[in-house]
Amino acid sequence: MTSTWARSVGVLGLGLLAACGQAPSADLASDEPDLGCLNGSPVVAVEPKPPGPPPPPAAPPPPVQVPFALPPGPNAHLLLYDDQAVDVYAYPGAGRGMENVTLAAPGVFTFDRDGGIYTYDHLHATLIEEVATDSVAPYTFAPVRDRHGVVYFLATRDGARFRAGAGQAYCQWPGPEPWPAELNGVNECAGPRGGVTSLQVTARGDLAAFTTADGGVYLYLHASDHVLPLDPEVDSREAACCALSPDGRWVVWVTHAGEAWVMDRWRNETTLIPDLRAIALPGCPPRFTPYDPDHVYLMARPAGFGDVRMVAYDLRTAWIRGLVVLNLMAGM
Repeated sequence: MTSTWARSVGVLGLGLLAACGQAPSADLASDEPDLGCLNGSPVVAVEPKPPGPPPPPAAPPPPVQVPFALPPGPNAHLLLYDDQAVDVYAYPGAGRGMENVTLAAPGVFTFDRDGGIYTYDHLHATLIEEVATDSVAPYTFAPVRDRHGVVYFLATRDGARFRAGAGQAYCQWPGPEPWPAELNGVNECAGPRGGVTSLQVTARGDLAAFTTADGGVYLYLHASDHVLPLDPEVDSREAACCALSPDGRWVVWVTHAGEAWVMDRWRNETTLIPDLRAIALPGCPPRFTPYDPDHVYLMARPAGFGDVRMVAYDLRTAWIRGLVVLNLMAGM
């Protein structure tokens, strides 16, 4: 005898089949559920999508390449140090005696020599005058660039001030007819202090750091043409030249006494680099690369070494690293 429960299940199964538009099966004893009809709608099998193409590989980091004019002086050669490949490339086509070398583009360098600013293109073997001296002053020197191609430099009409490495600050925007413009805020601050002795900018060109002939270090806000003192105690440290990281965080300056100071603008901390006697030579200031804000390259005499050499200082770990290949190539 069939139980009342079994008859109820059978009736319910017939009702579900009728709702799905299917004829009841002759075999009602099967316990397998009909997966083709759930919630009153047929279930349609979906084919899995084929796997897509693999994601593109991550872009390699930009090369850490630092240009130098070494050894300092009239016989300086244009050298490019690749800090990742640990190799040095020489560019004899640029001539000798250049100072304040910056990397404008791969294989393109801007520097000053004998009171003029030039750009050397290694690929096209061309050397052009970057800043027309008759448009500013007879002596132009210490060029730096931002990522927009704007050239910042110093200029003076006084030969004695030029030989002392002091002048007024200018910038020149790229274009078919470039014309220099004076950085009024910088010059109004530096004029009574003997002039500007070094000037460095961030990658965006929105911020600059500069030193004056009396040893001061200042920040310059380009958009507002406003100058700020870096630190109330800096004036007593006799700064000779400075460097500014491309992100604007680190300001490094070297004193005439051979001290190297670092200010972390994000933490408002100023510290002395220990175990290092920095060398402030005209035309060879401390420098950063456009893509590496945490390493500064400078000429120094590390503790325990008698020779002057180029070193890299890690601002995060305080590690001093000698650039052996570069120093050997430069005969230092």
